[in-house]
Amino acid sequence: MSEGYIERKYKKFISKHGYIPQMFNAYDCKEVKDYAPTLTTYCGSPTATGSILILETKRQI
Repeated sequence: MSEGYIERKYKKFISKHGYIPQMFNAYDCKEVKDYAPTLTTYCGSPTATGSILILETKRQI
């Protein structure tokens, strides 16, 4: 099975920077820091220009 668009963008970012970003814009392949202009997109696709992917981690209880 071939890898998808989002996976390729994450791999590109990780190979360049060496870490997984907390907030990521796959369209521009850039980490979003401090301020995310929008957390939604009109087309509903994570590959859209205005989409921000947020890394969620499990909390230890």
